[in-house]
Amino acid sequence: MGLRTERIVALRKKYGLRQKDIAEKLGVPQHQISKYENDQVKPPLDRLVLMAQMLGTTTDYLLGATDIPEPQVLENLSPHELAVIDMMHNQDEATQRKMAETLRQMVAIWGDEGAK
Repeated sequence: MGLRTERIVALRKKYGLRQKDIAEKLGVPQHQISKYENDQVKPPLDRLVLMAQMLGTTTDYLLGATDIPEPQVLENLSPHELAVIDMMHNQDEATQRKMAETLRQMVAIWGDEGAK
């Protein structure tokens, strides 16, 4: 797992940021951001964290540990939602897919009644 430089570039462009904008926030020269984006130099952890915050993502996404770019906020979840996540987290990928499909089917059957 290494820095996914294409993700930095894509997010920077998505938010209309220039290398110069990021460089100013990080307190580094613009060419340093170019080196990060071209995988010539790895940013130190503190700069990687700041870049992730600026780009509205997580260091896990920038490092390729997840394909989910948006930060996941767990503090807003109910105990029931956390329990489902915990159950799924401890399963292999095939079982997780089956569990997710079962949940989708249950929601489709219950519809609005399940929201009560």
